[in-house]
Amino acid sequence: SLNRKDMAVASDLLHDYEGQSLIRPYKSSRNGRRAWNFGVINSGASMLSVTSADAPWRLVIPLDRASQWRFTDLKNDPLELEPLEKWSMEQLVGDVRNLYGEEASQWVVQADAVAQWWAWERKRLWGYKSTK
Repeated sequence: SLNRKDMAVASDLLHDYEGQSLIRPYKSSRNGRRAWNFGVINSGASMLSVTSADAPWRLVIPLDRASQWRFTDLKNDPLELEPLEKWSMEQLVGDVRNLYGEEASQWVVQADAVAQWWAWERKRLWGYKSTK
């Protein structure tokens, strides 16, 4: 239903789209890699959320020193009414291991690493320079 010009624009944009889409088959992983999803929580960009399509968990990482690390189990707590919050990643990983098991704690470590990379990569792509 698109004319030639609009089809060219849509084709160019499609390659820049980073997330899952209703126009493509949903994939929980590709070539052994998880399908990660990222979201900046607030306009101050002080927190970043990360989920993966193959796991029921969500991790919120602080991008400042005023926010806590936060883990939620979306399968058992879809409204996130009982989050696990800690002031350090080490504390969070230990508590996740004790409450949710080794698989969940390993996911948290991996999610944090991917989220840290994603945050730095966005800063690089946008030429962000901190004033602090």
